[in-house]
Amino acid sequence: MTGDLTFYTFFVTSEAEALVEAFSAQYPDVNVILYREGGPTINERFRAEQDAGQYIADVISMDGPLMEALSQDGYLMEWVPDVAAGMPESQRSDSYVGVKQTINGIMINGDVLPDETTWPADWTDFADPRPEWQGKICLGDARGLSHSYTTLFGLYSVLGEEQTRAIYEGVGETTPTLYTGAPQAVEWITTGRCGILFQIPFLNYGTATEGGAPVEWVTPTSGMIPNTSMIGVSAQTRHEAAAKAFVEFLLSPPGQGAFASHGSTPLGPNPPTDWWPAELGEFSPEMIVGYSELEAEEHRGELIELWLDALQLAD
Repeated sequence: MTGDLTFYTFFVTSEAEALVEAFSAQYPDVNVILYREGGPTINERFRAEQDAGQYIADVISMDGPLMEALSQDGYLMEWVPDVAAGMPESQRSDSYVGVKQTINGIMINGDVLPDETTWPADWTDFADPRPEWQGKICLGDARGLSHSYTTLFGLYSVLGEEQTRAIYEGVGETTPTLYTGAPQAVEWITTGRCGILFQIPFLNYGTATEGGAPVEWVTPTSGMIPNTSMIGVSAQTRHEAAAKAFVEFLLSPPGQGAFASHGSTPLGPNPPTDWWPAELGEFSPEMIVGYSELEAEEHRGELIELWLDALQLAD
C-alpha cells in the first residue's frame, strides 16, 4: 500500500503524532498528512472543502454529534471495520466508530494554590467560588473546543440547567481567562498562569507532569465527563484502501496501546486497562458520567448562549 493519506482530527497534537508514527511503522509507504484543530473548526473546514469539490481529507475524527451530522448529510462512507460489530451501539454507526474516550476533569497548580483545602472537589463547588480562586481559573472556549462544549452539555444533562448556570456564573465571578486549545492550557497551568483548569481532558495531565510541573488531577465527585472520539472515512476519499487501513489500525492493539499511553480511555474490542495512573487510586467506570452525546448538537445554540450569559461574555 502506497500513497498519501490526509487525516483531520481533534486529538491532542502529541497523541495524533504518536498514532501517525505507529501507523507509519506498520505501513511505511503511506504518507500521512495530519491536520489537527478543535472539532467545530475541523467540521467547518471539512464541509467547506467537500462542498467546493476539494476532496482533501480521507479520514476525519471528531465527537459523536458532529460525526453523526456528517453522516446524516452524506459526507461519510457507509463503512466501519468488522471488529466494530461487537462494540456498543452508542460507540458505532454505519459510517463511524468510537476509538477512544477523552474524560474531562479539573487540574490544579499546587504552587499557585498550595493549600489543598482551597481546591475544588466537584464541579458544583464552582457555584460558590472561593476568594483564593480570583483571577486564577482558566477554562476552554466552548464555542470552538469540543471538550469544553462537551463539559457544558454533560453538566447540563446530569445536573440540569439551573445548577449548570450557577456553576458557570460562579466561574464568571472569578474573572476567568479563556484558552483556545489544550496545548495552550497545559502551558498556562505548568507555568502558573492558571491555578485551576476548570475543565481539561485527562490525557493532558500526563503531558503537564512530564516536565515535573507541580500539577494535580482532581476527579470530580459527581464524575468526569467523557467525550467519545469517533472516526470515519470520507465518502469522497481518493485513498480508500489506506483510509480503511488507518481506521482498522486505530482499533488494533498497537493503535489502542498508543491511545492508552497518552492517557486516553481506549474503546476498541479488547482495550488496554493500564492507562489510569496508580497514584490516582483505583479506577472505576462509575467515575465517568453517562449521558447522550448525540443530543448535544441539538442544544448547542441555546447552551452556548447560556454559557456566554453566565460567564458575562455576551455582547
